[in-house]
Amino acid sequence: MSDAVVLVVDDDPDIRSTVCAILERDGLSVIEAATGTDVDDALSRRALSAVVLDLRLNGEDGMEIAKRIRSRSGVPIVILSANDDVIDKVVCLEIGVDDYVTKPFHAREFSARVRNAIRRNPQQGRNDPPVPPAPSNAITFGDWRYDLEFGTLHSQETGEVILTTYEHKILRAFVEQPRKVFSRDALLDLTAGRDWSPFDRSIDVLVAKLRKKLGDDMKQPRYIKTIRGEGYSWLVNVSTARLDL
Repeated sequence: MSDAVVLVVDDDPDIRSTVCAILERDGLSVIEAATGTDVDDALSRRALSAVVLDLRLNGEDGMEIAKRIRSRSGVPIVILSANDDVIDKVVCLEIGVDDYVTKPFHAREFSARVRNAIRRNPQQGRNDPPVPPAPSNAITFGDWRYDLEFGTLHSQETGEVILTTYEHKILRAFVEQPRKVFSRDALLDLTAGRDWSPFDRSIDVLVAKLRKKLGDDMKQPRYIKTIRGEGYSWLVNVSTARLDL
C-alpha cells in the first residue's frame, strides 16, 4: 500500500495536519485540500486511493462534495466529522460513503479504517469507475459472484458492482449464515463499532441499498426477506466452495 495516495479534506489546517501525520506514519502518501474546488482539482489531476472528508467546511458543504465525488468516481470516501448526528450518518449511507469516523478518534483505529477502505477498492490509485479485478476469494449465489476480500459483486447481466464497507459487512454476514434471522441490532453491531447510535433507520437504508444493487424486489424477494418485527434473513444458499475465478 506504499503507493496509495489519500486526499485529506478539512478547512482547519491544524486538524488537517494531524490527520496527514497519522496517515503518513502508517506509510500512506497524502495530499491536502480545504475546499470543494481543491477536491475537484485533485480528482482531475491525481490518482487517488481514498478521500478523507470533513462534513463541515467553510463554503461548500462536505455532503455536497461527497455526492459530487461519488457521482464521478468509485474512490473510497471516509467521512471524518465532529458531528455525531444520526441524520447526517443516514444521508452519508445513502450517498455511498465507505466509512464514517467521529471526532475525537483513536489514531490507530482511524488509520486502520482508511487502509481497510483502500484495500477493498480493486482500483487502488484510480479515480475512474472500477474495472473488475481477478477475484481471489469468491462465492456464488444465484447469478452473482461475490468477492469476500474486495467486497465486489459481479453478474453477467449487471457487470461489476462495488459495495461500501457497511454493505459488504452486512452481505457477508447474510451469505455466511443463510436462513438465519438477523435483528437490526445484530446487524448494527456488525457494521457500527462505536460510531453509530442504536437506531433502525441506518440498517434499513443499508439493506435497501443492497437490495437495489442485487436487483431484489422487497415485495417478492429472491435474496433478502424482511421478517416483520424481527429483522432480515438471507433466503438462498451460497456455494460451499470458495472459487478462484
